[in-house]
Amino acid sequence: MKSIKIFLASSEELKEDRDKFRLFISVENDRLSKKNIYLEVIDWEYGFSAVLPKGTQEAYNEQVRESDIVVCLFYTKAGPYTQQEFDTALEHFLQTGKPLIYTYFKKLQPDDTETKSLKAFKKRLFHDLKHFYDKYDNIHDLQNQFRHQLDLMGDKGFIQFQQDKKLTVQDEINQYIKKYRLKKIRQFAGTLILIAATVFVTIWLVGYLQAKEPFNMKVRIENKTPNPELPEPVARLLLTYDPKTEPKDSVRDEVIFESIPGQFRGDSLRLQFLADGFVAIDTIIIGSEKLAVLPVRRNNDLSVLTGFVSAGGSHPLAGVKVSADCCTSYTDSLGQFKLDIPFQHQRIQQRLSLFKDGYKKIDITTPVIPGEPVRQTLFRN
Repeated sequence: MKSIKIFLASSEELKEDRDKFRLFISVENDRLSKKNIYLEVIDWEYGFSAVLPKGTQEAYNEQVRESDIVVCLFYTKAGPYTQQEFDTALEHFLQTGKPLIYTYFKKLQPDDTETKSLKAFKKRLFHDLKHFYDKYDNIHDLQNQFRHQLDLMGDKGFIQFQQDKKLTVQDEINQYIKKYRLKKIRQFAGTLILIAATVFVTIWLVGYLQAKEPFNMKVRIENKTPNPELPEPVARLLLTYDPKTEPKDSVRDEVIFESIPGQFRGDSLRLQFLADGFVAIDTIIIGSEKLAVLPVRRNNDLSVLTGFVSAGGSHPLAGVKVSADCCTSYTDSLGQFKLDIPFQHQRIQQRLSLFKDGYKKIDITTPVIPGEPVRQTLFRN
């Protein structure tokens, strides 16, 4: 004899209908026994009530998985345990093709109120699973409807009927899962978009506020051609952000340009550097609170020393030996000389020695002034 397990699920408010449904199954067994079919009703009220390792409800869920048919009855509410048993049956059906799931909703009386949980569950069945659930007026109506389903099973043969039902509902479940996943993806995407929009607005707002806030800018002069015998630059700096030019004088190391309007943050600013003995600079820097380092180099103004030696009056004296610490030169027929001074020997003033046979040797200290030759007269012994 083929045994068919029926799990009966409902809330406590339908206890009377459950009891009468169980009696109805007993009567049906007398009729179906001729077809070698026995209906075994599993009801949570008659389950094992001792403490179990995974909890009592999980034990009921396991019975749902082992059943061939699950019948869910609803009245004014859809209790969480009944819904959990329904979901367990649905998940197992998707994986194995059983159990068959029937949902019956008892029609409300005039004084009855449908709860939010029941409305939500009905909406889920109809809109998500595309399942046209059944309604019944009373226990006799329920019995007649389910007897008709039993007859259908008997006519088709329960196994074949189960496979047909699986193919039909399988597609519905796949559509439900696909729609559920798509809904979750859309919710997740919406959350990401919201987060991204919030971050974008926050960054934009911070940038906007920063753009309105004046800022200070520090500029440091860095001498790339240091010489211990020569002074460091004493510079004049000019920072231009249209239409204003802000000067800073006597800058020896670094200086701060204060209260630059915020709209120039990140813009190109013009910076000019002027200092005696150094190459002038006219460059572009980016406006920000970060330190701007300006590399500077000495010019060649002190690298050449020229002069004229005479023998009294304006008569040029040729062949005069002119010596400095680093180098030596001789006057030409016009009495002119030129000393090329290496960088490490460059000074603001140079010590010169002038000598020619028949003339008195002299030592002088002379400033090195670009474009101005040294003039010196030698006298005979």
